[in-house]
Amino acid sequence: MCIGAAHGLHYFHRGSNHTIIHRDVKTTNILLSEKWVVKVSDFGLSKTNDLSNTHVSTVVKGNIRYLNPEYYRLQNLVEKSDVYSFGVVLCEVVCARAPIDRNAEDHKQISLAEWVQDCYNNGSLDQIIDPYLKDKINPPSLSKFGEVAVSCLASQGIKTQKTGNE
Repeated sequence: MCIGAAHGLHYFHRGSNHTIIHRDVKTTNILLSEKWVVKVSDFGLSKTNDLSNTHVSTVVKGNIRYLNPEYYRLQNLVEKSDVYSFGVVLCEVVCARAPIDRNAEDHKQISLAEWVQDCYNNGSLDQIIDPYLKDKINPPSLSKFGEVAVSCLASQGIKTQKTGNE
């Protein structure tokens, strides 16, 4: 399902002469058809961007729990805004937790995106995954999943993440 959603977002960003930036990528907007085909839905906040522009200046819209901090600060809408939101979705999938938990015991755990990045960089991602997945996902797959999620959450569009091979 995650791969299908990624393909859909890639198509919106690269599939035509105009980039479509969704602005509301979240778990409830990723649907499955009766044949288990992934569909990205709800384009009410989407914007199109001529590929000759580097960004669209716009009022910030979208769900704050999935919002790219850079988009929020600069109000420059770029494809990376959707990519960041997709990274939050990936974190939700692997951890089975909401993006924000204001009741978290540890202040570092309030933001799922920040917590996942911290655990990934410290080599402890396996400690926060959904208990249902603990014995069902092999370590190399979890590592690759974490690498992709953390890359999506990077503050710059292209940023090298710690891969454990350094």
